[in-house]
Amino acid sequence: MILPVLIVLSAHWTPVTGADPFHYEVHGSLLGIPEDERTLTAVETKFYADVSSATHRKDISLSVHELKSNFGVYLSSTIFHGYVTTSVSNRSELISLLKSVPTIALAYVAPVDSIPSRPTNLLFQSNAAIQCSGDGIPLPNNTCLCPPYSSGKNCETVLCQNFGVWDGRRCSCPPGYYSKFCENRGFRPAIENDIDLSSRSLVIFFSLATSMQQDFQSFRANLATMVDGMQSSSNDIANYVFYGFVLTDTNVLTYFIGGGRQLSSLNLIFDSLVFSLPAQQQPFLYQIMQAPFMYGGSRSFSNVLVFVDSGAGDATAANALFSANTPEQQLMSSIKVWHNKLTFIVSQTSANPIDTSGDNFDVYRRLAESTHGDLFVVDKTEIPAVSAQILCLP
Repeated sequence: MILPVLIVLSAHWTPVTGADPFHYEVHGSLLGIPEDERTLTAVETKFYADVSSATHRKDISLSVHELKSNFGVYLSSTIFHGYVTTSVSNRSELISLLKSVPTIALAYVAPVDSIPSRPTNLLFQSNAAIQCSGDGIPLPNNTCLCPPYSSGKNCETVLCQNFGVWDGRRCSCPPGYYSKFCENRGFRPAIENDIDLSSRSLVIFFSLATSMQQDFQSFRANLATMVDGMQSSSNDIANYVFYGFVLTDTNVLTYFIGGGRQLSSLNLIFDSLVFSLPAQQQPFLYQIMQAPFMYGGSRSFSNVLVFVDSGAGDATAANALFSANTPEQQLMSSIKVWHNKLTFIVSQTSANPIDTSGDNFDVYRRLAESTHGDLFVVDKTEIPAVSAQILCLP
């Protein structure tokens, strides 16, 4: 299930002085802030201190607009969305500078003309010292009494059941579930319109390791052809979701999520991605499970394409006991309950072939087999052919 994260909206940042500063929208991650101390101010302060120490520059500052979930893994990584103000006019130069800071990992950097206003606080307002979201009740001891299917210090986390997706207003439920929080219900008369087969999503999961840059350019060049073939004459792809992820060689986890209703919506995302040197082990499985649900308007019976060139570092040995609740089993369950089609495209080179001997790779085969998906192991030079001739099939 998806667990939204409370966004703290009071912070201070150090502006860059001087004429005509440049601004960049950024999505990245910062290492070294304890989980219970994460605030916008703490991220901005540590970002400035770490950048100044590593680059010996005082002209790069960050205004954080949102703190993102790290999904309970690699808790040392604080994932943020915000805006950098600097005297550096060249995007590539700024990326190189920030990559030299070992505690920072970037997934997205895009030049912007100005910094928008910080989002306003949407939490329920009361006279109590603590603010409870939704139907939470403030208690005299400065805690919240949360109603069923919500949790968190301020009841800010909505718990959609059965892999339902919270879209900011309600739980979007997988086929067969129609209750408010996608919870199991007793016997009810048949609901004829519960499953909508008229549209689907195209979900693209891509490793942001530097070794995947060639794959990405080849895929992007053939994406329009692939989508045309997928849709044929039906035009049934309602939205497009992109999820880029990497755990860097300095052990900083970061990702970027974006999408839109038109394929062209992905162009700005693709132009602004940042690829990083990866750690040896990449915890792909839990990230792949999140990918279909992190952008609003998820559809069932969707295509989930996974592009990687290494095994899944969070894989475990095959286990038929579902109470073990391994990442593999969670991913398998989410794919099945939403009736999605999972396709792995694992690329390699003759100089660096993929190691197929252990569970890190075999988990791809098991998942493809158990969910009626596909697994392709291809040379990196074959990505254009795979995209334009195989993945394009309806």
